[in-house]
Amino acid sequence: MALPGYPDSSSLSDELVLALPDRGILIDRWISYSFNNDFLTPTDAWHFETAGKNLSPAIIDSLYCGARVQLRINGHTQASGFIDVVDTHYERGVGTVYTISGRDVFGPVVDSGADPRLYTFLPTMTLDQVIQQVFGQFGFTDPSQFVISNDANRTIQTGIKTVGAKGKPLKATKLAKQLQPQPGEGMFQYVARFLHRFGVWCWPSADGSQVIVSVPNYDSGNSFNLVRSATGLTSNIIGGGVREDATDQPSAILATGTSYGDSNAKTVLKVILVNELTGLVVDQTSDSAEMVPIGNVLGLISRYPEAKYIDPRSVFQGYLKTLGREDPIARPMFLHDEESKNIDELKAFAYRELSLRQQRMWTAQYTVAGHTQNGAPWAVDTMVQVDDDEGRGLHGPMYVRGRTFEKSRQGGTTTKLSLVLPHTLDLGSGFDNSVSGQVTIPTTTNVGTPQVGATIVPQS
Repeated sequence: MALPGYPDSSSLSDELVLALPDRGILIDRWISYSFNNDFLTPTDAWHFETAGKNLSPAIIDSLYCGARVQLRINGHTQASGFIDVVDTHYERGVGTVYTISGRDVFGPVVDSGADPRLYTFLPTMTLDQVIQQVFGQFGFTDPSQFVISNDANRTIQTGIKTVGAKGKPLKATKLAKQLQPQPGEGMFQYVARFLHRFGVWCWPSADGSQVIVSVPNYDSGNSFNLVRSATGLTSNIIGGGVREDATDQPSAILATGTSYGDSNAKTVLKVILVNELTGLVVDQTSDSAEMVPIGNVLGLISRYPEAKYIDPRSVFQGYLKTLGREDPIARPMFLHDEESKNIDELKAFAYRELSLRQQRMWTAQYTVAGHTQNGAPWAVDTMVQVDDDEGRGLHGPMYVRGRTFEKSRQGGTTTKLSLVLPHTLDLGSGFDNSVSGQVTIPTTTNVGTPQVGATIVPQS
């Protein structure tokens, strides 16, 4: 249903179209399908089922492994890739059923091994030059095919023009010796290994023509809305809710690496990174309400005076009152990264390891009808304003980390959304940009009507 003042998210016309652009063919009649997209998953996978009676001989002839395809919703391209599997079988009451599965254009990258003798990197090369050389064998041969912002691609997927971070030049040094493929290493594993060292990630554009090397975008503004009122009168949420998980949440991480130098006397690098959700409190004696480490973290810092202490990201300051869970028990985590050769690389490693845990602290899973809101398909790397009165409640902006478009005989056409707290997905850049809006987590369970909780105002 359409919400008063909110866009419609349950259009019955929302359905994935599988296009075979080389043949000019569109397939849009399905028994079921599933298309999954997660920010950190190397390649998007999809799975379609259709009755053979819906397919002409020309279409059947076009369905073969390796065929190029595009997935579209209401004319908006969502992914481009190749067919991996074509399975033909018989079902009573349906007849011949074709099951078609595949992945986006990074599928071959994931399948390929990294040849230790293929790549020659010079110490003076920038990261974008290295990326171009690696992806050249997969058809990305023009420098213009490599971009450092997801803005244009997000617009292709949703039709909503958003502007976020412009991206930073992909500079890098000392690549020649450090980053050769290891025996048995997969190609994407190899690519991810050095992307991690510089705090970035890569994914293909929806039309398959570009490689995007960037970070999550939290400052694009809220593109979508999720609403569920305690009265039940206003809702576009079919199911789902909020999860708080303090499992494996360190109070701080002490990470070590080894810098270059004399082989007999290498310098050991150390950094201390505090978990802003469990290892900090607001200093009430300070007019600036400064974030300060809790007692057990201060003890860690005093025991390792040689370690570089990384200042907490100020954007988390507003989260402490309701999302922070001060941990009275010391839970430091000690990690080592053999490939971190300077402080910046070690910081990126520590931020990435913290993010793997921190982003699980507050998550939300929701299911909505259809695949679009006001004609715009739900998309990863967008912001959504959540106003959910049920359970403990959640009010504020969240980041769309994953989406799954589904159609089934029992469930109809739906979209499942995986949301995380803004800024907890940090690939290692330690970025500290602001996010618009407010987050409110009621501190007591709602009974009939919404409770007003503490307000969280992230600071820039």
